Amino acid sequence: MKRILITVVGGLLLVVLWQAGSALSASQPASNAIATIHAFTGRSDLVLKEVPSSESLPGVREQTFTTANGDSIFVVDDQHQEVTTAVMSVDGVQRRTTALTRDEALIAAQNFQHRARATEGLSLLAERLDDHGAAGTMYRFEWGERLGTQRALGLDRIAISVDSATGAVVSYLRVLPQGTTVNSEPTISAAMAKEIAAKAFGVPVVKDSIELDVWWQNNDRSQPQVLRWTVILEGENAKGTLPSNVSRGAFIIDAHTGLILETLR
Repeated sequence: MKRILITVVGGLLLVVLWQAGSALSASQPASNAIATIHAFTGRSDLVLKEVPSSESLPGVREQTFTTANGDSIFVVDDQHQEVTTAVMSVDGVQRRTTALTRDEALIAAQNFQHRARATEGLSLLAERLDDHGAAGTMYRFEWGERLGTQRALGLDRIAISVDSATGAVVSYLRVLPQGTTVNSEPTISAAMAKEIAAKAFGVPVVKDSIELDVWWQNNDRSQPQVLRWTVILEGENAKGTLPSNVSRGAFIIDAHTGLILETLR
């Protein structure tokens, strides 16, 4: 299964593969996780089977389950007994006579969010309508908590997709709420972070975006939290190695020390 890291840049949630890490063995019996999934879906008749997985985010214990025919998948955080990832089939769900409107889809996502016991008080960060061709269109909504005077994105984050043909939730992705242990006020300003990134970038910058958030050092939840700037840069590619002659890079910078924690090209 793919491993996902959520971060926000320019108001949009970006999906980035987590670095590889060995899964910690689950300590809870499968029956507990199945009960959690039944409550999450509102379907106590759902037949589930556990799928062994050797991949997990460092510092996290997870259990993965699929339905009997494999058309839906659920990941349960073993420590908190909460569903963190769900991809759900709409097979057998009655289609509507008219496609869902944006407002109807938002209400469906919010109702599901409440049923899943998601934290109240999150800000709606982004929304879009995705066209999946023969699979139809889906509305995607993304929420997160905002911290401090700079409105840093906190650790409580949710993304929900709703099928416009049926009104059913088809995907759910969540970073569970955690107490923030790092100062959410940056020592390094946004302008300073852009300067640090531009120097490392090495080519003239023609476009940039920046976002402040809290995450764990090295993507490992057993390690301390860090306040970080994520700077996305586009610049002229003098060597012309890309068809568009544009170079792109992302720089994750510690917002208290100015150190570059990670570079993505």
